[in-house]
Amino acid sequence: MADEPDTLRDPLTGLPGRTLFLDRLEQALARGRRRPDKLCAVLLLDLDGFAAVNEGQGRARGDELLRAVAVRLQQGLRGADSVARLGGDAFAFLIEEVEGVPDATRTASRVLADVSAPFEVSGQPVSLSGSIGVVIGVTSYPRAEDVLRDAAVALDGARARGTGHHQVFDRALGPPPA
Repeated sequence: MADEPDTLRDPLTGLPGRTLFLDRLEQALARGRRRPDKLCAVLLLDLDGFAAVNEGQGRARGDELLRAVAVRLQQGLRGADSVARLGGDAFAFLIEEVEGVPDATRTASRVLADVSAPFEVSGQPVSLSGSIGVVIGVTSYPRAEDVLRDAAVALDGARARGTGHHQVFDRALGPPPA
């Protein structure tokens, strides 16, 4: 939106930043309390192998790669959905009006496929993969930060399975240690 302060945007990618994402998620939580029949999901994406690009090829190439990833992620969104860069190589998606677990996991699989397609950075091909933590039915959460916490727990579960996986949060995974 044109009237959003620049501080709400990630300066590198132009995507919404953490603050704006949490605000949008809080709004989705409020809508969900009014319309509990409408599910939404949060996907937390971490790029596997990004640190190697930054360390081996330099921060400038890493920044160029992050910009390319941001463009590709935005292109894959439906109109009501949004993606934000939370920092480093972490991106979060707010997926509105999901039909349930199968719909959210199809979206996660598509995002992983988008990320794994080679990128061209400074004329050279670069390959990545990603891991995604998924939280469904986020409207049952009292606060947006709680949703991100559980998405991070699910992301840890996805990473434990290796690169290129997604994991749906389950209460059995438990909250992270305090």
